[in-house]
Amino acid sequence: MSYPAGATTRTLLDGYRTTVRTKAMVLEARTLYRTRGFGTPPKITQGGYNPGGVAASAGTHDQDAMDDKISVLTSSTKKKAWERCNWEVGFAGWRRPYIAGLWGEHFHKLPKFGQLSTGADRQIFQWFQGDDALRSDRDYPGILSSGLASRSWEEYLDLYRSGHIDLAKTIACFKAGVGNSTNDIQQIQKRLNHYVLAGLTVDGIPGALTRAAYKLFQTRYYGIPSTDPDANGIPGEDSLTKLGFTVT
Repeated sequence: MSYPAGATTRTLLDGYRTTVRTKAMVLEARTLYRTRGFGTPPKITQGGYNPGGVAASAGTHDQDAMDDKISVLTSSTKKKAWERCNWEVGFAGWRRPYIAGLWGEHFHKLPKFGQLSTGADRQIFQWFQGDDALRSDRDYPGILSSGLASRSWEEYLDLYRSGHIDLAKTIACFKAGVGNSTNDIQQIQKRLNHYVLAGLTVDGIPGALTRAAYKLFQTRYYGIPSTDPDANGIPGEDSLTKLGFTVT
């Protein structure tokens, strides 16, 4: 079987075994969670390539897989948001409630089209059917209606981590509050709608709402107050790169 790039290259994330591809997916999900205003994302409680490590996992972590400690998230809204962020970047994932004597509350996720164990492959099959991937084989709310059931990490990259921006022209447009003959401003507005859920009209004009949305991205991504000079609502090379653009 052939795998996507990075899907079999081992690495560590927070001290847990995973792959280069899955690590990139997790980091992007964390970015989405933060920039959408939900705060600090949960930590990993179990990584992959851990055969026999946790009996309750039934072999699903023998190869690439991951669990997150969502019990630290303080509301169902935040838990659902974490689920959604992971679905968007290409994970199949399910919120698991606390079961006494079996496991703590966690979010179990698998990188679709990754290097998975036989047990995890069965769970992916159930995911595509909209099921909870447990022995109960019950429907899991939202999978099939999300529009994300079949999305891969590579499809996500094509949608949200590509594109080229002319830095000098873009800065000039933002400072003047006017558009230009390129589609650079539209690209930025679309990306702000994705990362901070700005709800901007994609009109190519960097007006007050677009600059405010860019400022919001800066504060949330970098974890800085709105009074910080770097939270100025004007694109820079680093922040545009964080939005997924190539900058010249």
